[in-house]
Amino acid sequence: MAKDKGSLAGNEGKKRYAAQFGQTTGPCKDGYKKYVAAAGHSAYAQTHLGAVEAFYCGASLNAPSQAAAEKQALERCNSVGKKYKMKTTGNCAIYASK
Repeated sequence: MAKDKGSLAGNEGKKRYAAQFGQTTGPCKDGYKKYVAAAGHSAYAQTHLGAVEAFYCGASLNAPSQAAAEKQALERCNSVGKKYKMKTTGNCAIYASK
């Protein structure tokens, strides 16, 4: 099956850090897979492994632009600690975007 030239699906985009999930499965690993599969501008953010006992992540899929996807992914990632009232020592960073 030929890949649609306008689609970003299956593209890992610009990787700033290698996504790491340790021995875990769950929402972050699934979120990264959805990011790669997304056809439009998307981004994946997470805290650095080892920065906190539990790492956080967030993704934005099919946003109007790469910049908008990055902003939303960071907002989603940073809100996880607040949602569960957990203190963090590491901030979220964009790991990949397209």
